[in-house]
Parts: sequence; C-alpha cells; structure tokens
Amino acid sequence: MKLTSIQAALLLQKLPCIGDITAKKLVDHFGSAQAVFNEKKINLLNIKGIGAFHLQGFDQFERYLPAVIEEEKIFKKRANNFAAVSFSRLSQSIRVLF
Repeated sequence: MKLTSIQAALLLQKLPCIGDITAKKLVDHFGSAQAVFNEKKINLLNIKGIGAFHLQGFDQFERYLPAVIEEEKIFKKRANNFAAVSFSRLSQSIRVLF
C-alpha cells in the first residue's frame, strides 16, 4: 500500500510500542516515515535499540489507516486555512504600506 508522507508519519506515531524516541530513531535512520514502512523487518531489527517488541504493530498497521486518513484530512484543512488567513493578513499589510 502506498502511503503519503503525512499518512506514514501519523501511522508511525499510532503504532503500539512505538514512542516518540523510537519513531525518531527509525525516521533518522531511514530518512522518512514512508521509508520505514517500505523497509523489511529484518533491517528494522538491525537498528540499535529496536527489537521485536517495537515491531509488533507493524503487522496490523492497516487497522489504524482509517483514523490516519481522517487525521490527514484535518491536517490539510488546517494547513489550508492557515495559508488563507496568512495570505489575507499579508495582502492587508501590503495595502497599508502602499
């Protein structure tokens, strides 16, 4: 399954036994949350501090996808709203200057 970068990051945070430190360690090692999900388990286990305990949720990550997809929609909506408000404020500031 192809995940967007936002979905992969949100999904990694939702997996049981993966805390912030472990998620950061995985992303730092492989470059992105997407790359972590594309990697074979044996390669994940080769990272110092990552054990079978941490990877328990990887086999069932599909059950977290509906929530992740909804969170992505909310994230994008908030980002779009922020961009619209920021642009509106910028255009108002420009009018004041000129």
